[in-house]
Amino acid sequence: MADPSAPEAGELVPYGYAPGSYYVTCGECKEKFIGDKRAARCRACAAMRKLAETEKRLAEAQEALRVIATQSVYEDDEYRYQLQDMIDAAREVAEDALRSAATSGKGE
Repeated sequence: MADPSAPEAGELVPYGYAPGSYYVTCGECKEKFIGDKRAARCRACAAMRKLAETEKRLAEAQEALRVIATQSVYEDDEYRYQLQDMIDAAREVAEDALRSAATSGKGE
């Protein structure tokens, strides 16, 4: 059974993988895989690229939230605590998703 958290093949096209019927060498890990003749990466490497980009975007969002929380025009400390709790909860969810994706990343 396929991992439901694994990205669909169509989601990986921007990251260098496309399904197909050609025997291709991955430009990243140098493994052979079956995919589109113009695919630059195997599914696992493309999934890891997508994961890395997602992780980068998450870090940028967390930094933006941190800045908002520390430079808030609100003088209410409770508001800041609630915002920090939301940041922490988002971080935990994202880290769980990243761990899950990383463990399924090489399982083509």
